[in-house]
Amino acid sequence: MNKKEEINTSSINLKNEINNTINNKSYFENIFKMEEYSFNHSDTIYDIIIIDNHLIACSKDALITVYNLDNFEEDYKIREHKEQIKILAKLRDNTLVSCDLNIIFIKFNKNYGYKIIQIIQKAHSESINKLIELNNGNIMTCAEDKLIKIWNNDGGLFNISTIINVHKLSINSLLQTTNTEFVSSSSNENKIYFWDLNLRNIICILDNIVCSLNSNSLYKLSKEYFIVGGLLNNYIIDIKKRKVFQKINTHSFYFFNSFLKLNENLFLQGNDFGEIIVWNINSDKNNKKEWNIQFKKKIHDFGINNIIKYKNYIITCSYDKTVKIFKMN
Repeated sequence: MNKKEEINTSSINLKNEINNTINNKSYFENIFKMEEYSFNHSDTIYDIIIIDNHLIACSKDALITVYNLDNFEEDYKIREHKEQIKILAKLRDNTLVSCDLNIIFIKFNKNYGYKIIQIIQKAHSESINKLIELNNGNIMTCAEDKLIKIWNNDGGLFNISTIINVHKLSINSLLQTTNTEFVSSSSNENKIYFWDLNLRNIICILDNIVCSLNSNSLYKLSKEYFIVGGLLNNYIIDIKKRKVFQKINTHSFYFFNSFLKLNENLFLQGNDFGEIIVWNINSDKNNKKEWNIQFKKKIHDFGINNIIKYKNYIITCSYDKTVKIFKMN
């Protein structure tokens, strides 16, 4: 065996060892036995995001809190909003975007902390539930006012270009489903809309999808599929065929919300009961995925709004006003 073959064999063995470890139920029992760090807020924490070495949390009390992940301590608070902040986003140039009724663009710097780049006043008349950056650099928002809006990027500043008024109820989430201009939206109507942004029209509508109200309930699994968190079922959607490919029984009467992919076979998901769920995924002979619950534990007093990963930490935020950080072994 030559040196290259030895390295490849060693790499495969290490990967198999890691996969065998995390496929073990006790592995997750140890992780979620007790959080490594916990941060308390005065109200519901809707979203969390990582920019560089900072954890950023937004909440119902209209505050953004910035934590330093080098020492796991609070750095400072950003008090630019007047209403509850339900969503954060990170643009490709590392700009933080935070939304209440306004959209605020923030740049971070080691010397001066943060700087406001732009504020779009009254971008929506009710709370903004989701903001995504499109592949062409524009951004798209949806809100409780039932509107979807597209904002053109003009040299780093954003201006309204399109307003889409089709949904009948609050729009909860958006997801760019392909590398071209196709987007899906979910709402309280229990429908998934497929949009062609070039033509500004609906391609099709999927009915009877009981979607979670969480802004992180749409999650892209691959080029072929995305998943929708819901009540009683998660739904895997075939992007090309634009139809439900598979229903996954959640064995629960709670809404299942945000997702976090650990590897090709393991996903984390949170629900409205404050439980963390580990899904183990295997393919059957028809190429459908068998989703089995490998591990489940209540880690928050109330619903989990988002789950993210930073290095060897899993971070969650909740309606119970806490951010919790769990260390992976």
